[in-house]
Amino acid sequence: MEIFGNLWESAWRKQYLRHFRRESRAVLAQTAEVVGQVKAQANEIYQARRCEAPDPQGLMIISTCSLILASYRELIRNGVAEDRAFEVVRRSFSSIFSAPARKSVRAMLAFLPDPVRTMRKRSIAPLFRAAFGRLFTFEEERTSDSFVFVIPQCGIYDFFLQEGEPQLTRAFCAWDRNWLGVLDSSDRPVATRRSLTLVTGGHRCEFHFEPAEPRPAPTVDVTL
Repeated sequence: MEIFGNLWESAWRKQYLRHFRRESRAVLAQTAEVVGQVKAQANEIYQARRCEAPDPQGLMIISTCSLILASYRELIRNGVAEDRAFEVVRRSFSSIFSAPARKSVRAMLAFLPDPVRTMRKRSIAPLFRAAFGRLFTFEEERTSDSFVFVIPQCGIYDFFLQEGEPQLTRAFCAWDRNWLGVLDSSDRPVATRRSLTLVTGGHRCEFHFEPAEPRPAPTVDVTL
């Protein structure tokens, strides 16, 4: 598990830095030095906070968050406005493995004529617990016809909150559009809705999956 975790973490870091290098060119003339500083600062943050990880998954979360935080701070240190700095890290992170993620969901939908019904019958929380570890808690709620995936505790939000930059959690939330967007744009009878999140002041994050007409559904996402 540790070896796999290290490989997966390395792949995400490489992907992020590649996209960050490209995106930062729009706001900075020189990017090589900035990327070098981001790596060094991210390592310092990671070393200071790695003791908080309860498992290998937690180490990956802290490593990734450290990279986002260092990127944001280094852009601001170089005179980039806060809103533009956030957009650079948001776009960079959202692009990581985005195409494979969308393709995977489309392939899954080929075998799921009714995604909501499938989720109501099966539990997806164990999959997320295995992927994200004990820095998170995951719960499920079911109504008569819908499925709600609940996150009462988010290790990513907790990390950035402690660093005084809770808004950076939205960079991670933005990545979810890679799979939520595919569900909404599909011709399956499903609509997603994220109308409550920790980063927007809620007491938990809620992902609603509801029955809908078998056509593209509008995007409802409070983090946007």
